[in-house]
Amino acid sequence: MIKMRTDVLAVAVVATALFGAGCTNPNSTATGEGTAERAGKAVDSGAETVKEGASEAGKTVATGAENAGEAVKGAAENAGEAVGGAAESASEATKGAAANVVLTPKVKNALITSKQIDASTINVETDSTTKTVTLVGTIPTAEKKTLATTLAQKALTDAKSDYKLRNELKVGG
Repeated sequence: MIKMRTDVLAVAVVATALFGAGCTNPNSTATGEGTAERAGKAVDSGAETVKEGASEAGKTVATGAENAGEAVKGAAENAGEAVGGAAESASEATKGAAANVVLTPKVKNALITSKQIDASTINVETDSTTKTVTLVGTIPTAEKKTLATTLAQKALTDAKSDYKLRNELKVGG
């Protein structure tokens, strides 16, 4: 587009010069000198117009390049943030999965190794999203339910876990 604009301006300069050269000044005594002088002025004027057009075209290109640079910078920042967010999410998911793999067996083992309760009817569920370990199932008495809570809480403390314990065991059964 800039090349086309420069070409059009150049054609305009040449046309103006030729038109000026063809006109004669009736007051001039030397028609050839007046014509040459007018043609020279027309060429100078046309050259100035081309120069101004080229300057404007250069400014337009510079502005366009600056805008493109800002757009690329913004896109790169957005991509960086997206990658960082995905990495953070993956890290959190990995931590959650690791907690599930570690905490569930620790709590279940604490319940199984106790000779005071029958852990065969107790399920241990670990939720990394809410950071909660839940005891689910049935237990014969309220005292055994309290003991299960104590054993499970000790297992979490020994594991240096910040997970909460919920006891949803049903008494009787």
